[in-house]
Amino acid sequence: MILKLVDMTYIETPEKVQYLEPLVKHVANQGTQRLIATLNYDNTIEVAASNMGMICGIGIDSWNKSRVAIEAGNIVLLKLHGSVDWKITKDVSTPEEPLPHDQIEEVDAAQLKESGLSYKPAVIFGGQNKLTAKGPYLEIFKNFKEYLWCSKYLTVIGYSFQDEHVNDVTVDWLNREKDTEIRIINGKSYTGKKGFGATLQKYIPNRVTIIQKNTGEAIKELYG
Repeated sequence: MILKLVDMTYIETPEKVQYLEPLVKHVANQGTQRLIATLNYDNTIEVAASNMGMICGIGIDSWNKSRVAIEAGNIVLLKLHGSVDWKITKDVSTPEEPLPHDQIEEVDAAQLKESGLSYKPAVIFGGQNKLTAKGPYLEIFKNFKEYLWCSKYLTVIGYSFQDEHVNDVTVDWLNREKDTEIRIINGKSYTGKKGFGATLQKYIPNRVTIIQKNTGEAIKELYG
């Protein structure tokens, strides 16, 4: 399953992610609020940013050094469920940190292509419960919450609202910050007539916008 996940999600060709470039450029121009959070395991944002000469601060180096998962860059990229190009090494012990602990590092394309995959990707699998104290995930989620509470808009792309911890933070933000708005990009077939999307439209219809267009079209409309 892990091998298949890498094949499906690791991108090397910038042309495949050009539709994301208006979003990346827009976020990079937002000053201190330059944040993209993703629940996916792929490297699409990193590739789009790199193709534009930009750097994503993903927080792995800082987390390994100080357990603070935030880093400077043209944009801050929070990968809440990990990434296929993150390698996890368990039970590391060093003279500076003698108690066994996890370390995360990025791997390059060559390692990803190795037959049989010689490392364990640091990703969270599972159903609804995708929050764990192991690894950097709690710290990354904390950063997501803090950035969200400083924002006026939340643009949601391709998310089916199946992660309760993400939904709960979103509800708290919408309830307490009355001038906030949420925009949902979810394809031409999305109606939002059931589940969390329906709840949003029922209780705060004037603050919810459903954009029934494909991702590339919607990003170009909003940020192009």
